[in-house]
Amino acid sequence: MNIQTLALAFLAATAIGGLAWVFIYPLLSGEKKAESRRASIARSEPAAGAPGRQEPALAPRAGRGIAEGARGAPPEGKDRPARAPA
Repeated sequence: MNIQTLALAFLAATAIGGLAWVFIYPLLSGEKKAESRRASIARSEPAAGAPGRQEPALAPRAGRGIAEGARGAPPEGKDRPARAPA
């Protein structure tokens, strides 16, 4: 048996093993069933509830501009500290 035949046999076995890993392993491990369970849980339809009931709207959160306005302007000149407080 020459080296070229041995290399070809190794590559063929690797290719067959790779195909088995891609197509057979998810079936044996239960990954397909897990994906279908995830898909059924994460469906886009709303959950069954009282008809006509709507979720209450959430109040908007305070933005950065409001927080910056509350701090005031930074001190300038001699009164300004040498280092900014941490």
